[in-house]
Amino acid sequence: IKVSWEAVEGVDGYYIYRKTENSDWEKAGGVAKTLTTFEDKGAKSGQTYFYCVTPCIGNSESSKVASFQSCYYLKAPQRVAAVNTKDAIKVSWAASVGATEYQIYRQDGLTTASYLVGTVDGGETQYIDNNVNIGDVYYYYVKAINKAKGESFNSETTPGVKRIECVERI
Repeated sequence: IKVSWEAVEGVDGYYIYRKTENSDWEKAGGVAKTLTTFEDKGAKSGQTYFYCVTPCIGNSESSKVASFQSCYYLKAPQRVAAVNTKDAIKVSWAASVGATEYQIYRQDGLTTASYLVGTVDGGETQYIDNNVNIGDVYYYYVKAINKAKGESFNSETTPGVKRIECVERI
């Protein structure tokens, strides 16, 4: 999660605090006076976080402000893979905590824009793409969605998968 704020004149730096709906404020980190962004690498998927930034001068910091920013973090699906099956291409991924559904996007070759090809329930971790042509190359990425709270960034895009005809041996 990336937190940003407006610069304050005359400060030596900033401390960034975070809390969840069920926890107290804790220091997530600090940055120099020249920075006005902080990346919270300790955030966990499926959790709502509230952030507060306090300017500091020397060893003292101002009291925490009453207003703060709320942000829900949903991790992008990991380990996305696409493989040929007998009649289709199967796209699979590792689950994202907090996802209520997944959206699967496809790009046909390198020169076209990607587009939504399917949606599956949050308990699913694969999608079968039956609308593919033998000989064509496809690229996929997956986005985790929480219908009530937001969506993840896109997953990494799979390497291109060329649809080939799979034959069963008897």
